[in-house]
Amino acid sequence: TFSARRAYEIADRFRARGIPVVMGGYHPTFMPQEACAHADAVVMGSAEGQWGRIVSDAKAGKLSRIYQTETLPGPELRRYDMEIFRGKKYHPLLPVEFTRGCRFQCEFCTVSAFSRNTFIIRPVETVIEDIKQSGAKRIFFVDDNIMSNKAEAKKLFTMLTSLKIQWGCQISIDVAADADMLKLMAQSGCIL
Repeated sequence: TFSARRAYEIADRFRARGIPVVMGGYHPTFMPQEACAHADAVVMGSAEGQWGRIVSDAKAGKLSRIYQTETLPGPELRRYDMEIFRGKKYHPLLPVEFTRGCRFQCEFCTVSAFSRNTFIIRPVETVIEDIKQSGAKRIFFVDDNIMSNKAEAKKLFTMLTSLKIQWGCQISIDVAADADMLKLMAQSGCIL
């Protein structure tokens, strides 16, 4: 939401040049009519299950105004082509997604509303392989709460130890009560 105004400015510039714009993410999901004023199409919810259809519709010149996804994708749909970052001057942190959603279903939280109170997790081995293939030495896990599944998080942190990387994440404060988990995180390269 904090970047919506700037996103709208960029979208308006592209549309003024005749380039179709598709918007998605949290803000457009919760404010689709507002987003529609600046985009040719709006994706409500996760885009993975819709993206092929959106691209086909765009090629045919028949974008729908709203594409709505009812459920989160399965773990198999959550592997991304990291080649788009090569040669770019982005911050040297590689974004990696391990989980989506959160075990806490707080009624005030956008994460729960966006994910429709569901939670998915990628296989730890797949995440580790993605990190190895990237060659990155600094990772940021973009998960909403990387400890949503404590057992899988522990498995991930254990496997990260051998990679000798630095990493950061978003995590719920309840981790502060788990000294063993904090120690494992530090040993595995957690710096944030």
